[in-house]
Amino acid sequence: MRITLRAVSLLLILSVAGVSTSFAQKEEAAEKAAREWLSLVDSTNTEASWESAGTMLKAAITAAQWKDALAAARAQVGLEQDVLPLSRELAGAGYTQNLPNIPPGEYVVLQFNVNYPARAVVETVTMALEGDVWKVIGYYIRPA
Repeated sequence: MRITLRAVSLLLILSVAGVSTSFAQKEEAAEKAAREWLSLVDSTNTEASWESAGTMLKAAITAAQWKDALAAARAQVGLEQDVLPLSRELAGAGYTQNLPNIPPGEYVVLQFNVNYPARAVVETVTMALEGDVWKVIGYYIRPA
């Protein structure tokens, strides 16, 4: 009986560790995809950033609207279009299957602390798993 209880306890511990490892792996994969997408935004390649975004973002806004919205968001925090960040550090990431006002799925919300020559900002990037690829479905920038 003691051996069986220990074996069951060990299996429970291993399964919980496997779940958190799986979440961590999903967060890492989403972060990698977000950084690749952010490099398009940084290089002012707004058309490519819209093209590579997720279906929810593309359904909500046209490529032309995206270009204008991105320029306005950057201007609102005092950034010019062609200014590249000095650094971008991950501040946090969270995996979830539920976000407000969108269908259940697999999502990762990432926050980055970003330093530009003249100021610091916080970028929030929401990623959705589409098939087996993480895609951006939301982007928000605010002063740090």
